[in-house]
Amino acid sequence: MLDPPPPGSLRTAAVTALELVAADPGAQRRGYRAEVGTATGPPGGSVVVDLATRYVVLARQPDGRWLVAADSPATPDLPAGED
Repeated sequence: MLDPPPPGSLRTAAVTALELVAADPGAQRRGYRAEVGTATGPPGGSVVVDLATRYVVLARQPDGRWLVAADSPATPDLPAGED
C-alpha cells in the first residue's frame, strides 16, 4: 500500500478516515473507502504530508478475524458506479 521512503527519510502512515461503502448480505465481506495520510522527511527535519484514498475489501475468516482480501491503488474519488 505504501512505497518506501527515500534514503535518509522516515515515513509514518495513519488511516485518517474510513467509510463503509458495501457489505455482503452474509456479513462475510465488507468494502471500505480509506483515506491514508503519510508524513515523510528526514529524522528531526521538516516533513511532507500526503493524503491518498484507497478502497479495501475485508473478508471474515473462520476464527472471526478480518483479512484484507483486496485493495486499490491510490486513486482520486470516483463517482458511484464508475471504476
